[in-house]
Amino acid sequence: MPVNEYGQPVGDPVQWTPGQPLGPVTLTSRTCRLEPLGDTHVPALYAELCVESPTEFWRYMSVGPLVDRETFAVHLDTLRARLRRRRCARV
Repeated sequence: MPVNEYGQPVGDPVQWTPGQPLGPVTLTSRTCRLEPLGDTHVPALYAELCVESPTEFWRYMSVGPLVDRETFAVHLDTLRARLRRRRCARV
């Protein structure tokens, strides 16, 4: 059996090819639906997170409070762009 540079057994070499790149999907179950964050979500999210939430909600956040819907939309765009650049899945 082959060993690595530390003398540990590593098994036989395998023929491996990467799978298809991961992309956005919608997951639907009996009780909920998870879908990629889109522009259609901005008004409701802004209302719940920025208008209706108490100031304490933002205490441990790295941003905020976000004072208007445009600022909130720009923040969400930044988060979505960051997710698009990721090459691996978060589990």
